[in-house]
Order: sequence, then C-alpha cells, then structure tokens
Amino acid sequence: MKTEIRRYKISTERVLRILVGFAVLAMVSVTAMGDLVDNFDGPALGAAWQEADINNSSALISVAPLAGTFQVTGVKQTNPRVHKWVKRKIVRDIDPIQGDFTATMNLSWDQQGRTAMFAVKFVVLSADGDVLATVGLLDGWIAAYGKSAYAIGSEKVETGVPLPDTASADLCIERKDDIFVISMKGIVRARGKGAIKDVAQVAIIFEYNDYGPYGKFPKSHFGEISIASIMIESGVAAVKTPEPWRIGEPIVTYWAGPMPMTDAAAKQIADGGWNLAWIGRGRHKWGMADHYRAQLDILHRHGLRGIFGIGSLSRDPQALHPLDNPKIKAKIDAVIEGVKDHPAMYAYTLRDEAHAKMFPAMARLMEYIKTKDPAHVVLNNLYPMTASARTLKVDAETGVPAAREYLRQYIETCDPEIISYDHYHFSVRGDGLSYFLNLSLMHEAALKANIPFVNFVQTCSWTVNMRIPTGEEVRWLTYTSLAYGAQGIGHYVYSHPGHDGGMAEYDHAKSKKDGVRASGKPTPLYYYMCKLNREFVAVAKQLQPLKSLAVHHLGILPKGATYLPENASFKLDPPVLQEAFPEESVEKLSKAELERRFAQGGATGNRLKGFVIGTFGKDKTPTHALVVNLDYRRWSGKAQKRQDEFRKPVKREIVGPGPLEVFDAETEKWTPAGCNRVRLSLPPGGGVLVRVTQ
Repeated sequence: MKTEIRRYKISTERVLRILVGFAVLAMVSVTAMGDLVDNFDGPALGAAWQEADINNSSALISVAPLAGTFQVTGVKQTNPRVHKWVKRKIVRDIDPIQGDFTATMNLSWDQQGRTAMFAVKFVVLSADGDVLATVGLLDGWIAAYGKSAYAIGSEKVETGVPLPDTASADLCIERKDDIFVISMKGIVRARGKGAIKDVAQVAIIFEYNDYGPYGKFPKSHFGEISIASIMIESGVAAVKTPEPWRIGEPIVTYWAGPMPMTDAAAKQIADGGWNLAWIGRGRHKWGMADHYRAQLDILHRHGLRGIFGIGSLSRDPQALHPLDNPKIKAKIDAVIEGVKDHPAMYAYTLRDEAHAKMFPAMARLMEYIKTKDPAHVVLNNLYPMTASARTLKVDAETGVPAAREYLRQYIETCDPEIISYDHYHFSVRGDGLSYFLNLSLMHEAALKANIPFVNFVQTCSWTVNMRIPTGEEVRWLTYTSLAYGAQGIGHYVYSHPGHDGGMAEYDHAKSKKDGVRASGKPTPLYYYMCKLNREFVAVAKQLQPLKSLAVHHLGILPKGATYLPENASFKLDPPVLQEAFPEESVEKLSKAELERRFAQGGATGNRLKGFVIGTFGKDKTPTHALVVNLDYRRWSGKAQKRQDEFRKPVKREIVGPGPLEVFDAETEKWTPAGCNRVRLSLPPGGGVLVRVTQ
C-alpha cells in the first residue's frame, strides 16, 4: 500500500523578515503539481488537508489560502514582555498503514546566515491523533546555524547537528517492528522504540517563537523553504548487510591536534594532506552523539575521515568493564548508533599504548563495537619494543622476544583489523638504535596476521632530550615506513601544549578562553608535509593491492635489518659496500663537539647511510621495488652551511628482473624506462618506486 504526495512545494520568499523595529512578511506558498487532489486550487483548502492547530492566531497578520498557494503572511508586533508561540499545522488523512512504513519529506532551504527561531516539521500520526514520530529543521538562535530536529512519540523535538545555510535533504522516518529510525541525508539522527499503531495521518507544522523579553533581538525568518515531495509507503528498505571494513585510502593522521573540530582547523588539516582527523569532546560530556556528528559533518565538508575515542577502559583488569556499567554502555550504544551511518566516520579507538594486561578487556569491547558497527575499524596504538617488554613484566633487555610476545598477545586476544605503534627516533645526542628493529617487528607481525599497520613517527620535541626533526628527517621516516609496507603514517604531534615543532602552533590564548584545544599558525614543517603527505598516499596506493615480500638494507646494517642477498631480484649498481653499524656512545661528548658534528652533516651519532629496498608483489614474485636513500643529511660541497634546499640527491641505478617503469609520486603516473636498468635521483631521506612493466 502506498500513498504519495508528489512535488508538493512550499515556497517561502522570506518567513518572518526583519524590518525596522518589527517583522512584517513571511510567505508560505503551497502548489500541488501532481495527480492527486492536493492542489490547493480555489478559494479554500482542498478537502485532503485540514487546518488542525493555530496558536496565537491574532499574532498572524493573515492566514488565507489563495488560488495555487497556501499563504501565511507575517507576524504582528506582540507585547515585548509577553512570550508568544505561534504555530500553524495542517494535516492530511491517508489510507491506514499497518506495521512497517517509510515516510519521507524532501526539504530544501536557504537560510543565508539569517537569525531565526523558526521550525518546520514533518509528522506522522495515528488515527487517534497520537504522534508517532517527527523530523524537521529548527533554525538557529540569533547567529547560529540551523539544526536538524527529531523526536519519537512527540512533536517536541530534540535538536541535532548544525546544518549549512543552504541545502536540501530527504528527511526520513522509518518503522521496523517497534523500532523507529529517523535520518537526514541518509545519516541516522535518532533510533529507538515507539508505538506500533497504524499510521493514519501526516502533518506539516510551521512554528515561530517570539521571545518577548528579548524582543530587541531580530525576529525569526528563513530565506526560502521548499518541500519538493512528501511520500509515505508501507514497508522499509531492505537492510543491506554492512560491508566489512576496508582501509580505503592509505591513512595519514596525527596525534594531539585541535579538538573539538572546527571548519578552520579541518581546512588546515585537509590542505596539509592529512585524511584522518580526530574529533573529541571539548567542553562537552562524553557520549553526546550529536556533538560527534556535528564534528563529522565538518570533516565531511572538507573531505576528511574521522576517528575518536570511545568507552572508558581502566588499566586495572579487575575494574568494572564499561559494558557492565549500564550508564557507560548506554553512552557507547548511543554514540555508535549516532555515528555509524555517517559518511565521514572511519575509526574508533579505545586506548593509546595499552598495557598487555588490558588486552582481554579491550578484546571484549572491540568485539562489541564490531558487532554493532562492522563497517568501521577500531584502531588502537601500541607500545614500541622496550615499553612493550615492561608491560609483560620482563626485563627490557630481552627486547625482541618480549616485543614479539606483546604483539602476539594483542593480535590473538583482540583480533584487530589494523595495528599501530609509535617509536620516536631523533634525540639531541643522536639517532636512536632501534628504529628499524621496531619497524621490522611490526612488519613481521602485520604480515603474519595479514593486516595493515600504521607507524606513528616523531615530528616534534617534548623534552630537552629530543630534537625537532627536519623535513628531510620526516621524509626519511615516511619513506622507510613505506619500504616496510606501512599503509598508514601518523605524526606526533599536530599541535599540543608542551610540545615544540609539530604542524601548527598551539593557540594558548584561544584554548584558555574557549576551553578547547586550538591550533594556530602552521609551522615550517607543515608546509613541507603538504607535499610529503600526498606522496605517501600516492605510493601506498600503488602498494596496497600487493604483498610486502622482503625488506633489505645496503650500506650500514641497522639492528633488526637484513642485508640484500646476491640473488635479489632488484639490485643497485654500482654495488653498495656493507659498513658496520655506528653504535657510538655520545654520552661523554662535550656540548661543543656535539654541535660541531651536527653542523658538519647531521645527527651526532648512530646516523645511517646507505639504502633500503622494499620489494612487493601479488604472489611470491617481486614486481615492485621502493628504493630509499637512508642518508637524510647529504650536503653538496660548499653548500653544507646553507639551507636545506641545497642538499644534493644521490644518483643510483637500479637493475630489475625485466623492463622497468618509474612512478612519479607527484603526478601519480608511471613512465617506462625501456629497459631493466634506470637511473634514480634520490633526495635525502627520499625514495622512488619502480616496477616491472605491466
């Protein structure tokens, strides 16, 4: 059974428009253009529609149906000390619908940034007049945005996410059994139990609130409202089985950035090439789904995906689990239901650098989230090697075995779809000793579990012992992560108090004033990342359908790495001689000596030279190779004391098992070399991807 009212248009040129000291005109016109009887053609309303409710009608200048229109003209100036609520409601009877149904109103609006307190609602009712559900639009207060509005079992709506000034959307009410789902633009705004009475009426309501004591404020008005169609039919759309999570575009994210999200921050992040941004509470309480959806709306406007923390896991394994706490579980349910259908939603996270004893509790909550929302991932960041050993209560010197056990326990206990870890490499006294050891362990674990991994790398200083990395050093971190097969990279930090460097200055004044975490002016590294982030995505996209087959080093062999074998499919020419790892102790060097060494060519100790080659293929045969220059501070002769742009690329030839092509990460195009040998130009810390001709 289906009752349909098509292309039923309500056109308001200006609803409750401001003139000096009073509001004069608000026009609503209704034109029926379909085949049904609701054409409002004549001196009175058609029989299908009835005026059901007019409150404070004396406040309306006139209410008169005209030929081809349904017109409401203006609101009289009321007593400024009297609170007035003006309401106009029209209803239409329909053939009763039993059981499941879908009701949709296509609404367009043009608020144009005006102030208002005006509502438009679409309501479905039972035969005895009980409200089953309501969906609509509520204009904002003074200079605020309009908001979505909805309710189950009531006309008194709750307000949802802010909406753009000008847009159109399908406002939909569905009932399946006793569960109502209210959505706007395909995004679920509310879900809950309601009455299972037959649907017998639909209604359209216009409301205006005259805040008497605040009469000095401008009166309510819209620019234009159009209802393109109203439809109600039995049944609901078939529920599609959610697609399992896929990584999609390779991840470029950060840790510790602006929160909650704003349009200005989102634009800065998107312009810089990040594609996964964090949203959060700000001053709001955890569990407010509307607050998260509002931030996801912002991200969606800027082409970003969203990630945020959910739940409250304690480090104490004996503590009450969030799912056993009814209040917290209700918040978790509400948030998941509120965001899981949002197009910008991408990932949840439960804990950063989780202790191994937390894994069982994490596993339970992760499984619960995946059951309710299989289309999105739970991304938890793990400890690096030495810290992971401590979580197992073993000596950190056991190193590799403890780290492998930590990763094994997490993967087997929590069954993640992606893994992530952090390791920070650049100290003021030299480079760390275990970067490649950590990277190789993560690479090994991800391959064994057949899941992607994310490497969080250093982009700031947060203590006197750590230095702010240069652009070349971050490029080194980026391309070595790619060579080891990373499908995501994160930057610690974007902006945060107590941290120098990062991607943007921390706006202390705004954060203190507004109680949020706000970012300010971009740092020099931000502009470097604008290009580098896009290079990461371009190269990782090419490698995403392939399997990481091997990673080999040439020149200096760091801990955790393996040297390029003689029978390797891809080789460099001329060959690179193997060198000893420079495990020089720099603790006893004077400050002057440290500064002298740094000025002459890079980190003060343990700096690597040589190359790394990561090979990839769809099966066991390597078809792609990513070659990375490990010397991130190669200078060109007399330019060693000049700026970074004078650093000279390394020229090397790579020889492959067949005719080769070279990938340009900036244009994302392949160029044939015409033979199995090609000369590469490798900038400091940079890399080049080649493949056997397809």
